[in-house]
Amino acid sequence: MLKNLLIILLICTMQITGCSSTSVNNIVVTSISYEEQLSIGYKFLGEGKYEEAIVSFNKAIEIDAKQVKAYIGLADTYVTRGDDNTVEDANEALALGYEQTQSEEIALAYIRLSEIIGENSDNVAKFWFLKLGYEITKDESIRNIIETIINENSLSFMENLYNLCLDNDFDAVFEIMSTEEYSSMVMYATEQDPLLYSPESSSLNKSGKGVGIYTDGNLYFGDYANNERSGTGIWLGLVEGFYNYIFKGMWEQDNPNGYGEVNKIWLDDGHGDFKSGNLSNGLWDGDTYFEYLYEDEKVYYTLEIKRGKVTVLEVKNDGSKDIFVIGKTNDGSSVTTSEPNNLVDIPWGIMGFSLHY
Repeated sequence: MLKNLLIILLICTMQITGCSSTSVNNIVVTSISYEEQLSIGYKFLGEGKYEEAIVSFNKAIEIDAKQVKAYIGLADTYVTRGDDNTVEDANEALALGYEQTQSEEIALAYIRLSEIIGENSDNVAKFWFLKLGYEITKDESIRNIIETIINENSLSFMENLYNLCLDNDFDAVFEIMSTEEYSSMVMYATEQDPLLYSPESSSLNKSGKGVGIYTDGNLYFGDYANNERSGTGIWLGLVEGFYNYIFKGMWEQDNPNGYGEVNKIWLDDGHGDFKSGNLSNGLWDGDTYFEYLYEDEKVYYTLEIKRGKVTVLEVKNDGSKDIFVIGKTNDGSSVTTSEPNNLVDIPWGIMGFSLHY
């Protein structure tokens, strides 16, 4: 009697869900189609049973990884559930979906879900989600939305920075670079697309004089050609609480190339360290002139540097250790070190382009 009841229940379940079944050794095996598993996932999602929905959508993906809807359902679930990992989890689902399907529906899902993320969280999370979506899909509709967000949030800010740089008011620029608002602007920059402003050209193709914020937080003011730093430019950086950094020089192909000068202004007493010389792709290349304050006295010397690497001119031994001569002061004295690794092995150049600046 019990056995017959179980068979009846199984048949009823199959009729309700539309499942198919086969018999193996008199054991009924039920298989669920992709569409059926997808429907189960959305049913759980509608009921707020997010973990069950995630399991169901993943099962649908296991059935057919080349169909796009389960990936979007999975992302829908992560966004609807909402937690600290919403952006990461939803992006992971959509990125895998795009990798497997190359479907244009993935880009549309990024756009739709970004609006929900913006409502549930904030515009920062919305922006990051769209940025991730563009990196995955390269969809122009996403890029246009990103451009609009950046322009709406950064235009007046960047215009102010541009005018301060034009007036050579770099003290005011450094003050702004220390603010949370500036940090939020750095968020808009990517390696491929720094945050640029120029009153002389369109938002998509900067040429002429402009200002740019880069992913490392540094700021450029000077000449651009087709969105690349090219010509004469000023590069500003800071190590908060220690010093402000100003490089003025020639740029080519988006890198410091040609003659340049660095002023490192220490905040404790306002004194400055100075370097000058020729650069190759952001690294000192040739005789490089240094001025440092040492024990309240200015020290002047020159180092021979080849593509960022300091040349050891001579090795002496004082009876207990090797002494490496790496340069000459203005009065002809030797510049020496007994521990050359940090000076010789680490490239010397401009902040943001080398480890030793």
